[in-house]
Amino acid sequence: MKPKVAFFDFAGCEGCQLQIANLEEDVL
Repeated sequence: MKPKVAFFDFAGCEGCQLQIANLEEDVL
């Protein structure tokens, strides 16, 4: 859990965009 948070924080906006893209694909 801790590493994930750190990675997400490190990714920043890029990580958010990737996550959103994955979510959109999941919805489709």
